[in-house]
Amino acid sequence: RRTLRAEEVALGGGRASDALLAELVTDPDRVDALPTAVRRPVRRVVDVLAAAATAGRATGATVLDVLWAVWD
Repeated sequence: RRTLRAEEVALGGGRASDALLAELVTDPDRVDALPTAVRRPVRRVVDVLAAAATAGRATGATVLDVLWAVWD
């Protein structure tokens, strides 16, 4: 949060950290632009959420399918 917010302020923006975090989830490529020190854990969270979304969109998917996708 702090890194995203500091970056936003440095670029003259005024968005809150919540909005910046939401942007990472919807634009996973943005994670690669983060500083190395914070990139890895953020990438893991974004990848887990993407796996859940993909599993949930599958035809006939159940809650268990989504949970297993997250677990893997």
